[in-house]
Amino acid sequence: ATPLNIPTEYGSEQEQVKLEVPQDALTEQKTLTLEVIPVSLPGMPTPPQGYTVLPRAYRFGPSPLNFPPNKEVTLTFRYTKDELQGKDESKLGVYYYDSSKGWVYQTDTDTPNNTITIKVKHFSDFGLFIDTVPPTVTSTSPTNNATGVAVDSKITATFSEDMDSTTITASNFTVGSNSTAVG
Repeated sequence: ATPLNIPTEYGSEQEQVKLEVPQDALTEQKTLTLEVIPVSLPGMPTPPQGYTVLPRAYRFGPSPLNFPPNKEVTLTFRYTKDELQGKDESKLGVYYYDSSKGWVYQTDTDTPNNTITIKVKHFSDFGLFIDTVPPTVTSTSPTNNATGVAVDSKITATFSEDMDSTTITASNFTVGSNSTAVG
């Protein structure tokens, strides 16, 4: 695949998208397009609630354009630390828009190089979003207000998203009854 670097015309020259199309991915002559679109553009699909959107999105065309099996196109998006506005970089992801599903998460972030690379089988609208929704506990064992639980029972909690175990401490996660911590 020959990479095609496409300057976005947004911000500095370092902000760009790299598009890699495998050989034989296009079965007929096509003109590929990239449009940088502001996320505030009327008619842009609404981002998921609780997400911060970087100030632009990308529309790859022609759309719809689907690629054959095993001929995924690689898209690499570059971002700046300033665009993150102090938010957690590990929560940054690429989403593409599907008219029947809404925004769909797909990403592989390379934080040292400020890039996100994804492989796609189609062209669509793509945006870089930061998940700002804090995780919640979705289930516990034993259940809340359970009675007759053995003192040596294993306690588990399931969260709404993957957690970094090094960030869970006695000061930010407690097990207890009302305001009385256990153990």
